[in-house]
Amino acid sequence: MDYSVSIESQGGGRISKGPEGSAPAPDGAIVFDAGKEEIVFGREPASDVVFAPEDRIVSRKHFRLYRQPSGHYAIEVFGDRYVALNGTPATSGEAVSDGDVIRLGGKDGPSFRIELEQVAEMGGLERTLTQAKVVRSGEQFRQLRRVVGSLAVAVLAIGVGSYFYYEQQSGRLDEIATLQEAIGKKVAASFDDETIDRIQDAAYAVVIEGKDGSRTLLGTAWPVGEGLVATNAHVAAKYDPRGARKLLVVHPGNTLTHVVTDAWIHPGYAALKDFRAREGREDPDFSAAFEGLPQPSGFDVAVLQVDNADKLGAPLELASPEEIAELGEGDLLAYAGYPVEGTTAQRTAADNPEPLVKFGYASSITDFFLFDTDPRQAYLIRHSIPATGGASGSPIFNVNGRVVAVLSGGTVFDNDGSRQPSAVLENFGQRVDLLNARFDPSDVFDAEATATYWRTVVLPRFGRHRQQIVADTAAALEKAEPGKKAVETLRLKASLDDRDAVAAGPILYREHEISVEPGKHYSIVAYGEVGRTLSLRLFRGDEAVDFAGSGTSFANVSFVGEDAETLSLRVLGEKNDPVDYELFVMTAEDAATAAAPAD
Repeated sequence: MDYSVSIESQGGGRISKGPEGSAPAPDGAIVFDAGKEEIVFGREPASDVVFAPEDRIVSRKHFRLYRQPSGHYAIEVFGDRYVALNGTPATSGEAVSDGDVIRLGGKDGPSFRIELEQVAEMGGLERTLTQAKVVRSGEQFRQLRRVVGSLAVAVLAIGVGSYFYYEQQSGRLDEIATLQEAIGKKVAASFDDETIDRIQDAAYAVVIEGKDGSRTLLGTAWPVGEGLVATNAHVAAKYDPRGARKLLVVHPGNTLTHVVTDAWIHPGYAALKDFRAREGREDPDFSAAFEGLPQPSGFDVAVLQVDNADKLGAPLELASPEEIAELGEGDLLAYAGYPVEGTTAQRTAADNPEPLVKFGYASSITDFFLFDTDPRQAYLIRHSIPATGGASGSPIFNVNGRVVAVLSGGTVFDNDGSRQPSAVLENFGQRVDLLNARFDPSDVFDAEATATYWRTVVLPRFGRHRQQIVADTAAALEKAEPGKKAVETLRLKASLDDRDAVAAGPILYREHEISVEPGKHYSIVAYGEVGRTLSLRLFRGDEAVDFAGSGTSFANVSFVGEDAETLSLRVLGEKNDPVDYELFVMTAEDAATAAAPAD
């Protein structure tokens, strides 16, 4: 497919067409014919969209829209220029859609509306698709996990903090980037501007200042009480009470700086680290489960005390116990913070922090060992919000604007000394009520009782991990359909390391047909090899449908059938690390029907 592009000013500045533009449309818009490979915006007369010389808030070359293999257009920001897409700062690789509004330079800068019109390709032929290559090695792929009950999985590679692009040198992105952008927009539409602005204004940068005056951004913090800000334990651990280095809390735009004078770290943070280290040496099943992989941090919350307490903003409202208890897969979430690692903003963020807002979904609520569990132990919120270094400690909030979690990390790997997201980008947050241990005298962490629970309840599950995951999935299905029983409709073993696997860029996948009926609730589990990553994606023909999931060791999805049809299920993995897997498909049947003997 191809699109003609129309640019219509929305005020704040004057635009004119550059040398490559077509004649103006009757309504004064600047129109570019379908198939144009790039559209450059700036004050330079050679630009495709030219801003007036007096609009100095716009750079000579500010940004461009470039055409992807799918025909869609995406943004490339030149340097540190400010480009906002529908009110949210954009990063290179974000796809644009019909009706999007872009603003340049700042909140008072010129803005314009983009209109895309699909047209037929010349000669009536569709644009050639990106070609799959059947090879057994390649770069690590980056896959943003989609969650149960939302849109489909998108594959990407992130230079940390930048959205939705991979292998720029070979053509940027294809339709997967467009799909990922749709996810963000779908979620963002449910959050009102007032909520976003309020949370964004409360997102402060945590900065460490060396003896030489140099500054490095460590993470994000937000007001939680008088003279108090919340963040992660691993951020607060940088506080040095001896004063050899200063830990600072900086307001957005560097309008005010506080000095950290004390730090409280949840006592469970060190207790869990000690437990994992000890059991990793002594328990082979536990050790094998996380061999070579980072484990999500636990109890990773902290509170910093700062000077100039009266200058802090109002504390953010925390979610009620009822809201936290009801939080589940598919819930819409967002955070405000500083995901700058690996981006051009990383160099300037410590001196001029500008928070970003990112959107996604909750995928599951588990314990710190990634098991479904008693709600009293389910403190880890697994989610799909894009995040990286600098975002640690950010407030994760729901559509009501109340904080439900503290963003704490994601799954990354080391690439020649730099951190990059792993094949399945799964990010984590700590349930916000962990902060009660700081503010509620009755909430006392019992290290001995907690360690006993881990030894007697959690560790045995690692010896029967696959059975436990399948049982948990069946139990969740029956909980979603009271009075019904989970029944297996398909079980098979397969591998991504055989001739039936299809290579597509940096991923491998296999397809399986799944028959569904309208109104029935289904759960699917693909269990791979311990510690290895898998993803699931459902298709109706060639079109991705609204269900996908991914994870470490296993992936699962849950959905309700819409029609009597056969869907195509793709099991995806890394091309340079193909895994064997077992696939389970379950549906919820009436208990009497499920128990009836077969004829």
